[in-house]
Amino acid sequence: DDEDLEEIDEDETEIVNDEDLEEIDEDETEIVNDEDLEEIDEDETVIVDDEDLEEIDEDETEIVDDEDLEEIDEDETVIVDDEDLEVLDNDKAEDVDGDKVSDLMDGGPHGGQGQITASGLPDDDIERLLSENEQKRQLTEQFSKQLGAMDRYYNSYLKIPRGDYLVGSPNPKKHEVQEQRMEVHGFFMGKFPITNSLFEVFVNKTGYRTTAEKTGHGIVYAGRFQKNIDKKSRRITSVWKASHSYDIVKGACWYHPEGPSSSIAHKLHHPVVQVSLEDALTFAAWIGKRLPTETEWEAAARTDKGYAYPWGNQWMLHACNMEDSAVSNTTAVDNYLDFMNDYHLADLIGNVLEWTSESIASPYHTKKNMTSIIAKGGSFISTPPIPLWSRFIFKEDYTSNIVGFRCAVQ
Repeated sequence: DDEDLEEIDEDETEIVNDEDLEEIDEDETEIVNDEDLEEIDEDETVIVDDEDLEEIDEDETEIVDDEDLEEIDEDETVIVDDEDLEVLDNDKAEDVDGDKVSDLMDGGPHGGQGQITASGLPDDDIERLLSENEQKRQLTEQFSKQLGAMDRYYNSYLKIPRGDYLVGSPNPKKHEVQEQRMEVHGFFMGKFPITNSLFEVFVNKTGYRTTAEKTGHGIVYAGRFQKNIDKKSRRITSVWKASHSYDIVKGACWYHPEGPSSSIAHKLHHPVVQVSLEDALTFAAWIGKRLPTETEWEAAARTDKGYAYPWGNQWMLHACNMEDSAVSNTTAVDNYLDFMNDYHLADLIGNVLEWTSESIASPYHTKKNMTSIIAKGGSFISTPPIPLWSRFIFKEDYTSNIVGFRCAVQ
């Protein structure tokens, strides 16, 4: 009967056009007359008349009127107003710094350049700034995709808020500057120094050759105090020297930090060393970042409290890898996480010195007007205490097993 016929049609058949209908008629033989055929057509087909067709268009298509289009634009687009742009700055390390955008629009440090045009679009200065930051963001994303889960942990960047920071020494010694407050724009700082594993990714992808590899040698320091443990007997022996010593070692480079007989096989999460300023700058540019200035490095390390050391104003034993740790070599960058500063930056004191982008006139008497680069933080051969305002001066092409670097980004 009709009820059974309709039930079978709804469950079993998928009649959508004339060809399918004729095929079913031939195979099933239950559709016998015009009335039944018309009844099936009404129940099963979808395309019937103009009104229904218009209704389907409204439900199925994505072509909408002006009001809906404007609503989609507001939800989906990335081009936002100034307030939204500032929020993005706080969340994304590679976005444009809000102060720079404001300066450009208001004619701040650029003497009136960077005005909004009659069309409502920014002029070339802002477009260039946006383009540069977009390129950096893409480089950062590409580098991150090439890292494993553990490497991403060592590639973390933390927000350093904008503010006035205490920098410099309260009692300046040689090369140091007088304590003062400096305004620092917000930026992001690497949680750790750059490790051997991160630098290895860079070299493998680019084929880059470091300064030490090109010159064929690097400087290797040995600490005055070192404890050695025999693996079989577990016997501990100590070595004392009257002073620090160093040698110019042929074949010393980033993957042979103490010379050809050494390796980084068990030091993947140690800071990379035997890198010059050029090596550090090249790596930073390749991942869309840069080196911090001396003021940025010190502000991030001392925090808004202006501490002398990452953990406070009193020196603490065994809080970092210096001479009294008796390691006389590098350690993993996360070896002293209990002594991070309030911004959660690690390994700021000891282990290895860190290049900054700051240059000063050379303090040494030379015939040429040479400049020197400032490094911060002390190393495993440093005699404690080493406050965060301390300065260490090196030539640009200096490479040794006590100098590494960490990166920053606006």
